[in-house]
Amino acid sequence: MIITNPHSPITSTRQKFSKIEFWSSVEYSGFMCSIVSHLTHYGWKNVCQRFQVSEHSYRSAHSLPARLLLRLRMYVVYPVQLTLRMLFDRQEALIVVNSNTFFAPLIACLLRSRRHTVVHLLYDLYPDALVHAGSIREGSLKMRLIDRITAATLRKADANVMLAPGLLEHVKSRFAQVNRPQIIHVGTDDVDFGAPMASKGAAGEPVRVLYCGNMGYMHDVDTLGDALWALDAGTSGEAPTCLSIDIHSSGAGYSRLTKRLADLPANSVIRLSGYLAPECWLDTMRRADVALVTMKPGAEKVVMPSKTYSAMQAAQAVIAVAPAHSDLARTIVEHDCGWVVEPGDSKALEALLRSLPARREELRRKQENAHQAACQHYSGAVVAGLWAELMAQL
Repeated sequence: MIITNPHSPITSTRQKFSKIEFWSSVEYSGFMCSIVSHLTHYGWKNVCQRFQVSEHSYRSAHSLPARLLLRLRMYVVYPVQLTLRMLFDRQEALIVVNSNTFFAPLIACLLRSRRHTVVHLLYDLYPDALVHAGSIREGSLKMRLIDRITAATLRKADANVMLAPGLLEHVKSRFAQVNRPQIIHVGTDDVDFGAPMASKGAAGEPVRVLYCGNMGYMHDVDTLGDALWALDAGTSGEAPTCLSIDIHSSGAGYSRLTKRLADLPANSVIRLSGYLAPECWLDTMRRADVALVTMKPGAEKVVMPSKTYSAMQAAQAVIAVAPAHSDLARTIVEHDCGWVVEPGDSKALEALLRSLPARREELRRKQENAHQAACQHYSGAVVAGLWAELMAQL
């Protein structure tokens, strides 16, 4: 590891930046806490995450007034909070501002002092994400305005961090100037799952398939819904008895999925359980054999689902409903840790789910590959090391 070298990036960077701040309108508790923890362990004493909305507040905003208040805090209060920080704290600092909220990184770039180094962390590419979500129209005035904000941010930031190679390729194809582009994966949150493989494939137990996480506008709900309906309520034959499918989710896509699967039989192998409580997350992830991750066509250009890495760390093989050229699909193929199904091919997804109980040896191998890849390539220590290398370059 780079921390063993006395002339490593960590040693040299610690002398330059008195503080390191990761900014976002909404708190990221898992992987971000891991990055902060590792950087602190490596030697920096003033590393923190700054945000306006806690993860709990974000997840629990279900009513219309709560959602309106959430938007007010994310798009008005948070930018003011960041503005005040940039204007009145002039200490030498590395300030990492992610694209949630999309115009916040540009605020930091415009208001920074000579002692500020600003890194743009691009989680979702705007306006593309809004276009694919159907929130704005291609070529509209709003799209062109957001396009200019993103272009200015990519040009003015001291560095621009993307989550995967495909996202970086798309950004470069869209924008003329991207200053100091870097690829740093989201990575895992370093949760201790114990020996996750020990809980897999117990004799007589069904194959447990899990969807865990938000289901929004970028997710392929239709392919998933059609496959699950045909699996357990359609005309393709009886559902396999050695299969269990749990959907723990929330968001606009989840509402559509529950309507699609409203007529499931009482003895269904599919359970729609809503948002997973934090205290249940660890055991649920440890027990699951297979993770479901989906994305709509076009979403591969703007997002990389972070839930993939946690699933791999928990030794879950991954079924990715995603375009074959997406970063998600490439990750699965590169590490041989699951299967890829093209969006729209619900019959293929249904057939794959039906076949899982008869493919336990193959499933075991993919689970082991997933866990090994997560530890070697996407752990918090590895990701923090990549951040340290970028800091040294800056």
